[in-house]
Amino acid sequence: AGAWSSAECGLFSTDVECDPSDAEAALAAMKAVIEKFKQQGPTAAELDKAVRSTIAGQLRSMATTRGQASTLGHGWLTSSSLEYSRLFLDAIRSLTRQRVQDAAQRYLNDATSNEVIVEPEGTVATAKPSASQTSGRPAIERIVLPNGLTLLLGKNPRLPLVSIRAGFFAGVLAESDTNGGLTQVTAQMLLKGTKTRTADEIASVLEKRGGGINASGDAHRLVFASDVVKGDETLALDLVADLIRNASLPAKQLALVQKRQIASIREEQEDPLTVAMRRARKEIFAGTPFHRTALGTEASVTGLKIADCKTLLRDHLTGANGVVTVIGDIDPAAIRKQVQASLGKLPKGSRHFSELRDLPRQSKPGTWDLKLDKEQAVLVIGFRTVGLHSPDSYVLSMIDEACSDMGSRLFNRIREELGLAYYVGAQSFMAYGAGAFYFYVGTDPAKLDLAQKEMQLQIADLAKNGLRADELERAKITWKSNWLKTQQGNGGLADAISWDELNGLGHSHLERLPGIIDAISVKDVKRVAKQFFQSAHIVRVVPKG
Repeated sequence: AGAWSSAECGLFSTDVECDPSDAEAALAAMKAVIEKFKQQGPTAAELDKAVRSTIAGQLRSMATTRGQASTLGHGWLTSSSLEYSRLFLDAIRSLTRQRVQDAAQRYLNDATSNEVIVEPEGTVATAKPSASQTSGRPAIERIVLPNGLTLLLGKNPRLPLVSIRAGFFAGVLAESDTNGGLTQVTAQMLLKGTKTRTADEIASVLEKRGGGINASGDAHRLVFASDVVKGDETLALDLVADLIRNASLPAKQLALVQKRQIASIREEQEDPLTVAMRRARKEIFAGTPFHRTALGTEASVTGLKIADCKTLLRDHLTGANGVVTVIGDIDPAAIRKQVQASLGKLPKGSRHFSELRDLPRQSKPGTWDLKLDKEQAVLVIGFRTVGLHSPDSYVLSMIDEACSDMGSRLFNRIREELGLAYYVGAQSFMAYGAGAFYFYVGTDPAKLDLAQKEMQLQIADLAKNGLRADELERAKITWKSNWLKTQQGNGGLADAISWDELNGLGHSHLERLPGIIDAISVKDVKRVAKQFFQSAHIVRVVPKG
């Protein structure tokens, strides 16, 4: 459920994602819950949970300077008052069960309601569909060009849209402590001009036709992305190829790009959770490239030169080191011909990092206390795990799902039962050759020690007993929903299969995933949790003073 309001009007909505055959039953169930709420109102526990969740979310949004500015701006536009946020939270705190029930009875009625069901075309099949049928994904054609460049093509005529992705191995694995952040800086420099196009032309040529293009860097890749309307894919591919082959990298733009990236680094340093996660990452991945982030540091970004960008492009924008994916309402033969004529001219090179499937483990467990000029405290407990090629990575993703939502044991015990947290959750990070698993909690500084004690008890129980059967089943259902969402649009599908093809799992990995996840047992979870949740790296961020 969700609610939205402006100065003039508001909206309350409920939604559910389900099997098409269950749509009518799900709608009836939602309406029954609403009717019961109108008749009985919330329980005291439900109201307390909602109030605390709303307040915590509002406070979390103001953890950074950007968040504070956004909150003040929203308040001013909404009410012409810089006190709006405080007044809003005061009003939330003053809510009673009767007031909430009165509002439900006044606004949640048939006269002002609309019901929408979006389901697949045609009759729901009685036979169990395959993974590709369930997701609606197009068949993928894989071509390897003579220069080693892999091309993935998927024809999806459902909508007149086309998504293009071109990814090349780079990122932190291609960087060092002295040039960290190079991939992201280079990505932004690519958009500053080519031999025949200015930065303004690059930005506008597709935008004025309802499309767009972008270049970005992450921990593993340099990525070019374009999403356009059918008919513009030829122009988009030409622009992507122009950026890859003919970037001018104007030196006068470098300082501005560096300034923006340093601003992003500093913004991260304002958020207690990000600060804690970054320090935990540094300790867990000590001695490996992943102790750095894709942003780099202020010192490393400041020291970058145009020559560094050119070297990265020379070494990594090669045929064998890249994957180009085009999905949408396309003519595959025409796309293949165009890519062959342009990107087929890239030097062959070789696939980078193929030998880095198991990075060294040099970290030592410990506890690190950091101080930040913020009012809240944050605890992160992290563990070194495995990389994305390990079968255990799938099991860890189920533990992540089971420990990250509002129905998880961490949320119910630490936040709801004990009242020790503003927020609590878990995160599994799987990289190329290495991985980590983090448990985290944001809390009142006075409750930090108690929160840490309880979190460690929960982790110890996981390490000893794993997940219950019902927890694992809920995690699988949540995972399946997210898996389907990934493939709802051409862009999400192109992102996923392009990365899987580049990292060696193969473009069909996405289709195989449901079978892999379904096969995970409670026994598997218990084994993996026992193996990895032992040597903890604990980071505590507390207020200064």
